[in-house]
Amino acid sequence: MPTRLELGGIAKGFAVDRATEAILATGARGGTVNAGGDLRIFGSTEEEIYLRAPDNPEHLVFAGHLRDGACATSATYYSRRSHNGSEVSPLVAPRSRQPLVTRSSFSVIARHCVIADALTKVLALSGNPDLPCFNHYQAHPFIVEPSRVLP
Repeated sequence: MPTRLELGGIAKGFAVDRATEAILATGARGGTVNAGGDLRIFGSTEEEIYLRAPDNPEHLVFAGHLRDGACATSATYYSRRSHNGSEVSPLVAPRSRQPLVTRSSFSVIARHCVIADALTKVLALSGNPDLPCFNHYQAHPFIVEPSRVLP
């Protein structure tokens, strides 16, 4: 059986890491590359991390501080659509070939953005933050559930 590999789900994380390498190559000692949902902080810089509330993406939720690492998030709040009476999204489960239309968002903190970005898809599809792959990559997964009451 032929194998297909589609790398669009990690392209932004890869681009963030390459941009970080290019900046470091200029002699910079620290900084941030933020590509909207995927970011990497490097050097001694520490940044506050905010995530979009899944049920109100214009509302940001403080998630902590990050230094010398990456954070990526996958969610369907902007990409979910109605198609032929069903909700669809670009996140598709490979085995069932069904779109993921959850209201949660899935974030991962890791050393490199491409790893964090890839693992957000693992987390979104499995819903399991205890999978061995997170420990293997020294990654920290978290799922943000929609709240019932927004401030």
